Amino acid sequence: MATSSDISTSEDNALPTFLKFPKLPLELRDEIWEYHRTPRLIEIIQRNYPAMGNRAAANPIGQLHESIGCFATPPMLLSISRESRAVALRKYHVAFEHILVSPAYIDFSIDVLACFSISTWLSFAAIARITGKDQIQFDRVKNLALPAPTPTYDSRPLINMVIEANKDFPALKQLIIVEPLIYINDPRRCGSGRPWAFEKIQF
Repeated sequence: MATSSDISTSEDNALPTFLKFPKLPLELRDEIWEYHRTPRLIEIIQRNYPAMGNRAAANPIGQLHESIGCFATPPMLLSISRESRAVALRKYHVAFEHILVSPAYIDFSIDVLACFSISTWLSFAAIARITGKDQIQFDRVKNLALPAPTPTYDSRPLINMVIEANKDFPALKQLIIVEPLIYINDPRRCGSGRPWAFEKIQF
């Protein structure tokens, strides 16, 4: 049986509630929800085949398809209330559902589609070409982060990478090139404690 002290403690630990929020004008409530729409990193990942269980090797394309997933926390606004979810769904769309094992909600205007492995990116692109689907999502990507094609920033592979990315993603506004600091001959940067170096290319 709950005592008065238990009830008091529960009330003290309860999250604060803005009781006047429902009484605010709809336009103002929408602006408040929009304020909490923050950029996210949508990381494409690939799991190893042995971790997939007993899959038949007779279908390598299907096996490859089932290995490509996405690491991203769902947008907070989708789970707060019906009102916040309705506002969020104006911007967030389920993307790459024919390519990824677990499709992601993406706001193409602010979220960054990212992949930090060359092999994973090649697998992702291969599945997209094989299925011939989700081109509409590729056409909407504005922010992209990809691994550097070479550890020394050899200019030719980097230029080719930029050209290919711009061709595959016609709406691209920002390409972020990611390279492990271990490959960069700059002791000041290697000692910074950051695992990656970033190079932004604006379109």
